[in-house]
Amino acid sequence: EGDGQGEEAKPRGQFLRRTGSKSNFFPKNSWRRASTEESRDIVAKMQSYRSCFTGMPLSSPLTGIDRFVLRPSTTAHHIRVVACCGALLVDLFYLPYESMSRAESFTYDTLFLLLCIFWTVDLLLSFLEPQVGEQTHGQYQQKLVKVAARYASSWLLVDALLLALDWFFFVAALRPR
Repeated sequence: EGDGQGEEAKPRGQFLRRTGSKSNFFPKNSWRRASTEESRDIVAKMQSYRSCFTGMPLSSPLTGIDRFVLRPSTTAHHIRVVACCGALLVDLFYLPYESMSRAESFTYDTLFLLLCIFWTVDLLLSFLEPQVGEQTHGQYQQKLVKVAARYASSWLLVDALLLALDWFFFVAALRPR
């Protein structure tokens, strides 16, 4: 193993620090391996940057099933929130209006089925959505088992009852009169 200067293949898990001038044109040998203390500082900065942008600290790399916890700052999460708002508006305004003025409508039945499927998927995704808690000191919980347990002990019963009512009314509406 060399002294870290001028090497093409950089060893994994080690940080390199630039020495010398600050210009964009510098020789390859102006890089040196960071000391252990400098490496800790770099890791701490990376953790704080990640925490600022994602709301979740990088205390340890997420492995196994913990990778599937939904991050609140991702585009997928924002799309889900907007979709839930749209589905809620349809549930609150369009479906009651359409149910009062319909004979038998294929559009109404299809929309009702799609909403039942959407809310079922949303219920399942709620097991993956972290919440800020007192036990995590204002940070989002990253452990999937704890996230799911918290949802199961808080809103699962209400969500499941509402979803069961939706499916009941959908199946009842399909029965021949």
